[in-house]
Amino acid sequence: VLNILNRGIREFCRDQYWMTMGVMVFRPQDQTLTLWSAGAPPCFLVSKEGQVRVLAQRSSPLGASNQVPWTSVTVPFHPGDRLISFSDAFIEQPTVKGEPIGLRRLERKVAQIGAMTALTARAELMTWFSGLSDGSLRDDITLAIVEFKR
Repeated sequence: VLNILNRGIREFCRDQYWMTMGVMVFRPQDQTLTLWSAGAPPCFLVSKEGQVRVLAQRSSPLGASNQVPWTSVTVPFHPGDRLISFSDAFIEQPTVKGEPIGLRRLERKVAQIGAMTALTARAELMTWFSGLSDGSLRDDITLAIVEFKR
């Protein structure tokens, strides 16, 4: 999928446009989650007990190169676990002080809300984001929380 999208962006955008993207595949039969990244920021894997693990992969965005070795990481994903994924713009968004929200600040917030349900965590993260943000959205903001319920 990433190779096809990369070729399309290279062909149609001619080095004028790059795009970050994450791909996730959940396999319930063996309770694993496999992640691929095309320049996307890390994701957070939150256990049902609230433990936070950063899942980071270095890679180029779609459209940046003709040949990119897309690598994957596979992790256990058990009932009650949550994956928190977000766009690069979420952490690049300026605060009222003019500095980016940043990955470390987001990681600390995710640790605080670790044991919350996905719906409660989403509401808490968006309220936190709105309170920090300078209010000017320069890019699309995406936040996704996937919870394994059985």
